[in-house]
Amino acid sequence: WVRCVISLKGKIDAERLAKAVRISLDAEPMLGCRFVESWWRPYWKRRGDLHDIKSLGIVETRDSMSEIIRFMSVSTDPLADPLVQVQIIRSESDTVCIKMNHMVTDAAGCKKYMYLLASIYGKLADDPNYVPPCNVGYERGLHQISRGFGFVDKLKIVCSGYRDFKRKVFPPGGWSFPATSETGSEKTFLIRQFGHKRFRSLKDYGHKHHATLNDIMLAAFYRSLVDIINPDGGTPLRLAFTVDLRRHLPASKSGVIRNLSNFSCMNIGDELGTTFEDTLAKVRNEITFMKSDYLGLADYPFGSLFAKALPFTWYQKLLARSLRLLMKSGNVPPVFTNTGFINTQELVFDDVTVSDAYLLGATFFPPAF
Repeated sequence: WVRCVISLKGKIDAERLAKAVRISLDAEPMLGCRFVESWWRPYWKRRGDLHDIKSLGIVETRDSMSEIIRFMSVSTDPLADPLVQVQIIRSESDTVCIKMNHMVTDAAGCKKYMYLLASIYGKLADDPNYVPPCNVGYERGLHQISRGFGFVDKLKIVCSGYRDFKRKVFPPGGWSFPATSETGSEKTFLIRQFGHKRFRSLKDYGHKHHATLNDIMLAAFYRSLVDIINPDGGTPLRLAFTVDLRRHLPASKSGVIRNLSNFSCMNIGDELGTTFEDTLAKVRNEITFMKSDYLGLADYPFGSLFAKALPFTWYQKLLARSLRLLMKSGNVPPVFTNTGFINTQELVFDDVTVSDAYLLGATFFPPAF
């Protein structure tokens, strides 16, 4: 699941928000579907019970954060449950929590949905019969990205996949957190925030060292993990991170709610360097190279080949077997997710002021982290 939390100064019109949620499932029809498994190819089927589903819940509490974490931690089934779930956590002011199934969206798509929901909510104030345009006619899979590349670029992407494979596998060995749970029943969230002053100082520091805020966070993540895990000398320091593949699409095609994220793996060798600046330089140089090397597309040709050639049930078994082998190898790198910035100009719920908003990404369990 991809999750977002929107804190408000005041209380929202719950009836109007519930109507906006229901209408949003028509504006983005895929969100009103359920996933149907099939031995050959799975598919999405429009639900026939959308008018009977309770699209919005309201919980009154004195401890908003505990209720936010409780709601965000509950897992659901895409074969049966709605792909979008919204809840109002009501205390002295309201907090709107949104959960979206990761099968149909990623962080960028979740933000698009936040903006869509806010827009519909505002327009319903002026016109209770408002009907938004239906967002159909857009391809939502990865094929749209591959069609944007010519033959030579596709060959280069295959070569990029070879380099990415070497980065993931060689030299052998890896680091990971010990597996402590099979069920994930201990799932929770820890939420920490940087104030404006600290954020500004990080941006200034990055500018001084020709690094992005993302580079700085990755370097800090690396150094913290080495301190916690204490890997053996010579262990390759690999890290997986998410990539928004919309970077490979023209802007006119990037606005549809869909899952277009993928993982890439970076390897900065077996030494962090003595200082934070040394680690930052390693991270910055590696990321710069990867950005020039079809970032996020390295494993697409091979994954697509198997997905197209094999029946879905066989493909599922192949993925499960590959995952088990990966777990046995101990080479399960920690994962870093950057959900990007939120456009405050688009997140406007009519006359109710938004005081804060953030995303919570997908949860991982040991040996991933």
